[in-house]
Amino acid sequence: MKEHTMREKVKNSTSEVFEKMFYLYIEENEETVQPFVIASSIRFAGPWAGSVTMQFTDDLIQAMVRNMLGIEDGAVGQQERADCAREAVNMVCGNFLANLEGTDHFDLGIPQIVPQPDERSALTATERLFFKTDGGCLRVILAYPVDLWEDFAS
Repeated sequence: MKEHTMREKVKNSTSEVFEKMFYLYIEENEETVQPFVIASSIRFAGPWAGSVTMQFTDDLIQAMVRNMLGIEDGAVGQQERADCAREAVNMVCGNFLANLEGTDHFDLGIPQIVPQPDERSALTATERLFFKTDGGCLRVILAYPVDLWEDFAS
């Protein structure tokens, strides 16, 4: 029950941020193999700790940069892509944590560009969501230590 709620909160936060900040409407979809070109991650700590990681296809990150900066045509540079990926994960994580009921204060780390994440480890529980839009694909991974989550969920 709690994990389903967590999944829904991550889904809703992601959809809200993408609609408001990037003018992109995303839909959760079945996961398929995608050529993700950039990944960003942010850690958080508070009543429980974890991280949110987002992976973007090239088409999606370019559409996000263009929509956020109002760029019509032209190349989107690597720095703009990295900045946009970091900002997206920061906003999604902040929105997600702000919408958790019964929690106090969370501290957010600094969003980072990361290598493509490995499969989940035995020490973490994860929620993996896959989204599609006309502009590409996105994977969102919420990871949290199992023992902390069990304490929080009880």
